[in-house]
Amino acid sequence: MEVYKRGNSWTVRIRYNDGINQRKSFSKSGFKTKKEASIFGNEKELQLKRDGIQQSNIAFDEYVRNWIVVYKKGRVSEHSFYIYSQIPKEIEKYFGSLPINKITKIKYQSFLDVYATDHVKESVQKLNTRIKRIIADAMDEKLITQDFTRNAIIGGKNSKDKDLKFIELDDLIKLNQICKNEMDFQSITKYAIFVGLRTGMRYGEVVGLTWDDIDFYNQTININKTYDYHNHTGFKPTKTESSNRIIDIDKETVLELKKLKQTQSINFVEQGYRDPLNAVFRNNRKNIPTNDTTNKVLRDLLKRGNIQKSITFHALRHSHVSMLIDKGIDISYISERLGHSNTTITLSVYAHLLEDKREKERKRTLDLIENIL
Repeated sequence: MEVYKRGNSWTVRIRYNDGINQRKSFSKSGFKTKKEASIFGNEKELQLKRDGIQQSNIAFDEYVRNWIVVYKKGRVSEHSFYIYSQIPKEIEKYFGSLPINKITKIKYQSFLDVYATDHVKESVQKLNTRIKRIIADAMDEKLITQDFTRNAIIGGKNSKDKDLKFIELDDLIKLNQICKNEMDFQSITKYAIFVGLRTGMRYGEVVGLTWDDIDFYNQTININKTYDYHNHTGFKPTKTESSNRIIDIDKETVLELKKLKQTQSINFVEQGYRDPLNAVFRNNRKNIPTNDTTNKVLRDLLKRGNIQKSITFHALRHSHVSMLIDKGIDISYISERLGHSNTTITLSVYAHLLEDKREKERKRTLDLIENIL
């Protein structure tokens, strides 16, 4: 799309494909401002693209690519956009250039079954859910007459949940103590690990904290953003809308964070440095640690603590949940603390841990009945 001034008014010109491989152009003049012309041009360009799609037997993968560009590019995080961008690749791998209006329920089910041979059930479910959203729009545009994703059977390998990595409570206590003894402003990664294991926060959420997010008086943390620790481009939105949450923190965590804030403040004043982000986890070298660096430190702590299981930072989240479940904390509260949109997600992810807990409760119940009655 081109927007240019002609005389005293603005003109918009669009070159497009009419759907039968014919290149055409459209132009309109008389706009008072460049912004007005741009807004009209964007709407017209989208209309022409849709019209072109409707006139052709567009390939399934091509329609998905177009949909992703229109509805996801610039509207979701880079990570989410990357995940969506992999969908047309999987579709092309199986369907080739088959038109979307030639996809049947049987063909689509076969596609999911093939995908399920080397993916866990959760991944197959997520793929189907995303494609289902796309197909709903294809039906609105009258490209297809039926939702071939309806009632699809979701298969897949054994869920990751059964191999969910976490450390047992004794090891979690040991790791917590090592962090507490060794964490300082020079090794701020240990502070991040300490906060992660005591809150169940994701790594991006932890390093995305600013001092404004911590309410020392009410003992809460306001999780409202994450930090791009890969490219250091700044703050990003949380993983999902429900990830925005306020969680309670214990007195020990409050005390250690107060110490960190005081040390950091004194150090930065001496250096004449003012952190533009007001980040909690910025060290004496003015860096926010990467996930890789923190995992390296975590591996070293596990080794020195004689903790046999090798885990990453994300497993601290699972370990935190394991501790709460084991101590009988209500699943609704755990779900809110983790930032899940509903308890169904929590129950799904931690089904194996809950089953173990259920077995303990079963034995405890039977022992109780036998001893009392």
